[in-house]
Amino acid sequence: MFDRNRYYVPVKQLKIGMFVSDLDRPWLGTPFLVQGFEITSEEEIQQLTEICQYVYIDKKKSGLFDYSLDEYVPDETSSKIPFKRSYEQSSIKYHRYQIPLDKYSIVEELDNVKFVYEKTRRNIHQTLEKLKLGNEIDVRQSKEVVNDCVDSIFNNKDSLLWFTLIKKRDPYTSEHSLNVTILSIAFARYLGHSAQELQTIGLCGLLHDIGKVDIPLSVLTKEGRFTDEEFEIMKLHPGYGRDYLVKQPNIDYEVVNVAYSHHERMDGSGYPQGLLAPEIPYYARLVAITDTYDAITNDRCYQRGRTTLQAQKILYEGAGNHYDEELVKSFIQWLGIYPPASIVEMSNGEVGIVLSVNPDWKSRPRVVLILDENKEPQTQRIVDLHKNALDEHGNTYHIKMSLPNHSFGINLIDFELNELLNA
Repeated sequence: MFDRNRYYVPVKQLKIGMFVSDLDRPWLGTPFLVQGFEITSEEEIQQLTEICQYVYIDKKKSGLFDYSLDEYVPDETSSKIPFKRSYEQSSIKYHRYQIPLDKYSIVEELDNVKFVYEKTRRNIHQTLEKLKLGNEIDVRQSKEVVNDCVDSIFNNKDSLLWFTLIKKRDPYTSEHSLNVTILSIAFARYLGHSAQELQTIGLCGLLHDIGKVDIPLSVLTKEGRFTDEEFEIMKLHPGYGRDYLVKQPNIDYEVVNVAYSHHERMDGSGYPQGLLAPEIPYYARLVAITDTYDAITNDRCYQRGRTTLQAQKILYEGAGNHYDEELVKSFIQWLGIYPPASIVEMSNGEVGIVLSVNPDWKSRPRVVLILDENKEPQTQRIVDLHKNALDEHGNTYHIKMSLPNHSFGINLIDFELNELLNA
């Protein structure tokens, strides 16, 4: 079928501002994590030149820029290059519903999201304390806080995500479990799951690591690489989690499966059972991705958190072998390169924090600028890259790179979202 917005463009004729919708080869194995992106730098053009002879440009999405695509050749096939899978059978079990629009802005949802976040944090802490004392957990209360998270994410998709990147070290992994809950719900919302399914997936995230209450603190908080003996001890926590959960009244079987299987890997290299791809439950595949992503971007006792882009690269490289390939692809497309609370350096040297992301232009988020070109504090102000904001020299702002937390003295935990929104 002819697509008048889709053009062949030789890589030597690419320009900043063009929107690349496809390559002349599969995306898998290229340095580009997002399938479809706007060219924002000469470095990206150089990368494309090294791996492709031509690309496909979407004229409609490139229409904000001052050049014509009439000289290029329209694509009369509009055929998509297939995404290569390591496993023939699709692993996706969800039904795609229409993804709902946000009910409220992030400002309008802010007070509620703070309340929901703290309430859920307290629930996780209380749950872990009860298990340590040998008591039953309150499944009804856990479901209640998960439902609150689901409602908040339906109100505004970005509000709770902000808090997943503002992390504190926690030896009992309560912060990690909270973040996995939020990421799993928000990702499942993007996938099109129903509200009821989101509630189950959220509960899976909330309780996926409860078996760690039986892991000695000397292992759980060790700085540096585990010895073989210590790793064998750590590998016991999925079994401990399963044993705890099967004893709880009114627990969903999916929650037990995720606690036991979230460290299984598609090629059979995971633990505790060494399951192969067809044997791994779908919800466990989903939580395995959000669990890994949060672990990489979080400050741990043995390492500083890495950037969202680094985390996505690790997931991408493990797609098919360790992680469900189709889910990894969807996760990267959903999250984008610069999710809320990412620290970014601009093309002119200024540094800021991403506030929110336009789903149609994920490379052009709203950013609150914190540091000036010399990496010195400046009066905070918000720029909307989608609207082609200009710096003081009249140049259009572009993001140069994402940065890990603590870069140039910025620690995300020092910033209040409401203060940034009012910059």
